[in-house]
Amino acid sequence: MPDELDYISERTEKELQLRIDAERNRKVEAPKGTCLYCYTVCAPDASFCDDECAEEYRIEQDIKQFQATGRRG
Repeated sequence: MPDELDYISERTEKELQLRIDAERNRKVEAPKGTCLYCYTVCAPDASFCDDECAEEYRIEQDIKQFQATGRRG
């Protein structure tokens, strides 16, 4: 008989899978050699100049999506 820990574990696994799927479906513009967040020049095959800009861009996009739909990521 499943107990509370089984339910928590199952719920956690589902939440994790939803987040993984959302990240995979996230659309990021093709690399153009310019950072999509701060607009500085970066490597020709890069979308961001560093990890900080990449994370800030994702946060900004999540906020925009929430404002447009009322739902997170």
